[in-house]
Amino acid sequence: MLGQHVAPLPAGLIGYGTGPVMASADSLNVTLHGHGAHGSRPEAAIDPVVMAANIVTRLQGIVAREVPLAQPAVVTVGRLQAGTKDSIIPDTAELGIGISTYTPQIRDLVRAAVSEPDRARP
Repeated sequence: MLGQHVAPLPAGLIGYGTGPVMASADSLNVTLHGHGAHGSRPEAAIDPVVMAANIVTRLQGIVAREVPLAQPAVVTVGRLQAGTKDSIIPDTAELGIGISTYTPQIRDLVRAAVSEPDRARP
């Protein structure tokens, strides 16, 4: 099998190895729906930016607290978009989430943790 990906090798050099060499990659796009309002009336809003901030914080703990230390895994929030004005709470926020793992078991564990952040952990 031949694979191509970003690697810390000089141009023109080919790297090879036995066993897993590259991780799987999953991408998720999440849209959070709130209720927009003017920034001077946050009590009238359901703020998707605050929701997004809490989700990002939770996602950053998955690898550190749920994946066994010897198992490589990465959860990245590479995109967080919301609103168009500084003083307006938007109706929606969007997250772009990347997941990289080496084994199907860890992939399932991380995907479950991303999909169901409040689930009971073993």
